[in-house]
Amino acid sequence: MIKHKEALYEILDKARTDPSGSLSGKCDIILKSAGTNLPGDVFDFIALGDFTFEDVVTGDLKDKYVTFYQDIICGSVVKLKETEGEVDAEDKACELARLVRTLLKGNRKLISTSHPNGAATSSSLIGTRSEAVMYSDGQAHVAVISVKIRAQEED
Repeated sequence: MIKHKEALYEILDKARTDPSGSLSGKCDIILKSAGTNLPGDVFDFIALGDFTFEDVVTGDLKDKYVTFYQDIICGSVVKLKETEGEVDAEDKACELARLVRTLLKGNRKLISTSHPNGAATSSSLIGTRSEAVMYSDGQAHVAVISVKIRAQEED
């Protein structure tokens, strides 16, 4: 897995599995890829979506830097039996997005278990968009957070 995605996964999963974590009880699963189908009993999820990257010209050939633009998808599946299911899913997706943004603001270097010095030199939030979509063969509402991650490339 790409270093910054591995760090993001570890940060989010720790916040989900730790009983005192901010995502504890709020999120059923963290997916390493947006292309993964949701298990049947999952309603609230976070998926590491697509990313793009570009080289950063520094003028020094010894140091190589790269900027990643990573999407983090915070979603909630609409429960068909509830009359207010769409509104509830939208509220839950936006709440997950708020919690993830707060986590990332407090960990700009993406420090995780596998990357104790950080997987990035810095990161910043670009924006969040919210929309109703079909996800894993079910109706869902997602809030997609775009993150700009600056990192030093390793040979």
